[in-house]
Amino acid sequence: MLGSHAKPCSINPPFRCDYGSNIHVGDGLEVNFDCVVLDVCRVEVGDNVWIGGHATINPGVTVGDDAVISSGAVVTADVPEGVVVGGNPATVIRDADAIE
Repeated sequence: MLGSHAKPCSINPPFRCDYGSNIHVGDGLEVNFDCVVLDVCRVEVGDNVWIGGHATINPGVTVGDDAVISSGAVVTADVPEGVVVGGNPATVIRDADAIE
């Protein structure tokens, strides 16, 4: 279903996307329930990324390694590595290292 993915990769259903073939993910992806990835153009997700339930990722977005996308977030722009983003549109909340 995905354009490319490394292992392990966990996607909880339901999961919605336009094509799937334009989604490219790294190692350790965790996607919670009811996420949407709009992949009319390429969407890249780095290693060790966690995507919360009901999150939406818009076309053309790149998500950096070790990032966390909070539940319900609407990601309209690239996400730097090692941060937590949330809201609509998603903005950086804090460094992911602060999560313990």
